[in-house]
Order: sequence, then C-alpha cells, then structure tokens
Amino acid sequence: DAFIDQVYLTDAILIYSPSQIALAAIIHAASRQKQNLDSYVTELLFGGQGPDALRNIVTCVRQIRVMVKNMKEPVRHIKALCDRLEACRNQDNNPDSQAYKRKVEELVDEDDAPAAMEPRAKSSRKDSDLGLKALSPAAN
Repeated sequence: DAFIDQVYLTDAILIYSPSQIALAAIIHAASRQKQNLDSYVTELLFGGQGPDALRNIVTCVRQIRVMVKNMKEPVRHIKALCDRLEACRNQDNNPDSQAYKRKVEELVDEDDAPAAMEPRAKSSRKDSDLGLKALSPAAN
C-alpha cells in the first residue's frame, strides 16, 4: 500500500499504464519479502513476447521503482492543506448549500433574539463615568 501511495506522489501515473505500475508494485512487494519474481515475470508472464518487448517492460518497472525511491518528501504543510481542503468541501461554507443558508438564518435569529428580549434601559451613568469630558469652553 505504501508503494502505491508513493507512486501517486510521482509522475509515474502520468507516464506509465496502471498495469505497469501494478507489476512494479508486485515486484517491489516481493523484493521486500526477499522473494525473486524476475524469472517468473520474464519467463512465464512475458515469455511469448520478443526480447525488445521484454526489455521495455523491465525498463518501465525499474524506472517506476526508481521514481518512487527518489521521491522527495511530501510538502511539510500537507496537514494544513488537508484542513483547508476539508474547509472548502464543508457545506457550511458553501453559499449555495442548504446547510449554509440554515446556519446564516440561525445566526440572524440569534442576533435578533437578545435584542428583542432585552429592553433598552436608559443609562444612569454620567459621561464622566465613561471617561468622557465635555469639550466646551465653559468646562475649563
């Protein structure tokens, strides 16, 4: 699975066919288990092919494995990118979705409800309590 995941981070999926990538993944998995499938692949699977076709297949498999081996580490901020992607996919952030419209209605209702429930009380504080001073010439 890790090999296939790493293949998707390379250009191999754009260059090689899925069957070539699958063959490279199988050979890679076998080599990790200390098994040699070279003779099986060359003699039984592609034995009827000409030497040029066989050389082409072997070259493709090697190049795919080299691409995966030489792959640079993925972007450091991949977690942040995934979070941003999820935020973009979130229907609560899509102005055309019903979820977004319900959310906006709830926010509007919440803003209106406290204002309607609380009567506006006259302020008994003086302007000086709030830190305000009169700027008229008589106040000097």
